[in-house]
Amino acid sequence: MVAQCNIPKRTSQQIIEASKELLYDIRRGNELSNTNVQLMERTLRRMYTAEFEERVPMAQHYKGVSQQLCTNC
Repeated sequence: MVAQCNIPKRTSQQIIEASKELLYDIRRGNELSNTNVQLMERTLRRMYTAEFEERVPMAQHYKGVSQQLCTNC
C-alpha cells in the first residue's frame, strides 16, 4: 500500500518500519487501543529521530524544556 503512494522513499521506509513494530506488538499479544493512532505516533517518532534529533539541539528546539520531559509524554 505504501509503495502505491506518491511519497518520498525515506518517508515510506519510516512508515514500513513503524508498521513492522506495530505488527510485532500485536503478535506478542500487547493490547493497542487505537492502531491508527499508534501507527501515526510511531511513524512520526521514527521520522523525528531520523531527520531532526541529531540536527536540532533539544534545548533550542523545545525552548529549554528537558529532553527527558519531552520524550516521556
